[in-house]
Amino acid sequence: MTVASSRLKYVPASDPLQPRTGEKTIALVTANFGGIDVAKRLPNRSGIDAFYYTDELSAMAASLEVTSTWTRVIVPIYPRHDFSARLRARYFKHQIHRLDDVRGYNWLAWAGQFTPVSRPVFP
Repeated sequence: MTVASSRLKYVPASDPLQPRTGEKTIALVTANFGGIDVAKRLPNRSGIDAFYYTDELSAMAASLEVTSTWTRVIVPIYPRHDFSARLRARYFKHQIHRLDDVRGYNWLAWAGQFTPVSRPVFP
């Protein structure tokens, strides 16, 4: 044992499968640009915040009944506007861990537009 390692204190990590009290737990994220898909209504859920990234036209086209089921509908100013609608949506899928809106969540879940969400419960 070296001097440096003798100064280190072992602190056991908390169980990552147990939600941390007082912190946000699960963020469900999806993206739709260019009106390729139609925004879908989410069922009632507890403990899951849902974020819908889209462009302004798609956000205006979605009904209030649908958008009210999402925690936030976000019209971002990034990524680059010269990307195709498909590439803009893929940015959010592949960079989900870098999105400011979902920092602080213990778990991030991606829901593609073809993913039916009938019972949003995570055991």
